[in-house]
Amino acid sequence: REEPGQHTCGLEASGAAISCDEHWPNLDWSKDQLQCCDSWCYVDPTTCTPQVASAYGIVVEESWMTGGRPDEEKLWFSYGACPDWNTRSKYPPDGALDYSSYSKEECPYREYPLGCNCIGDNTLMGSELGLHGFDYGKWCASWEDDLCTENATAEDRPLHTCNGTARNCLEHWPTIDVYANQLFCCDAWCYVNATCDKKLHRIDVKDSWVTPLLKYSYGACADWSSKPTPIRGKKGWLANLAQYSEDSCPERVSLRGCECSGDNSLIPESERSRLGEEYGTWCASWEDGECATNPTAWEFKDSN
Repeated sequence: REEPGQHTCGLEASGAAISCDEHWPNLDWSKDQLQCCDSWCYVDPTTCTPQVASAYGIVVEESWMTGGRPDEEKLWFSYGACPDWNTRSKYPPDGALDYSSYSKEECPYREYPLGCNCIGDNTLMGSELGLHGFDYGKWCASWEDDLCTENATAEDRPLHTCNGTARNCLEHWPTIDVYANQLFCCDAWCYVNATCDKKLHRIDVKDSWVTPLLKYSYGACADWSSKPTPIRGKKGWLANLAQYSEDSCPERVSLRGCECSGDNSLIPESERSRLGEEYGTWCASWEDGECATNPTAWEFKDSN
């Protein structure tokens, strides 16, 4: 209590709940949860009565942990009793008081890094919309993953439409190398404001191939592949706005954990010369009779 805004945590040995997701694992992390950075405390309902709270312009709520008990055994708490960037009473004891650890800008429990929200506008794509889709890039989604939901909107993210002629990654980008991992196809992204501070949040913001007036970012849309870096503290964005995981993404050249080992050293020497020194070390139909001179696993093996 001597240090404003500082607090203790539960005991590690008891499975301490430290971060907001450990306290409240069922919150929707694809939405802002700024209350996680808002200071609060338990108050005495006999002195902080509804009349007193109303006069101060604050809200006093019943704790979920004592629901169903008689009123005299219930816990009551208030955000407004603890002034900070988010909540203050009408008559604060000191307008400069702030009992929160994070500022509004620093709080990591949000949908987008501040100032880097999806703009919801792709009209600068012009005629390319017919191929990629008229909703393409308007909100956070992995738009090339072929997991299409008719009539999806930004409120349904990470779901997305496919209302152009292209659905899967190869149809969107026919020049990609199908013999190399293309995990970006399962990575969520959207078009963002040109003023998005990529250095502050340590994310990518790039010019669209259509026009440099249109900016896009993968890092602004948190998922398994990319997410903003906290301005400070250890916790990053908790949202996952992609439909595939890294392991389930189909745009890879081999199954995660089941890549070719490149090792056939356990083949008996008596068989090695008959079958070939590289037999089974990369993906090929080794018994088809179509033998090449000095082939290698090339980028297929290296890309894993």
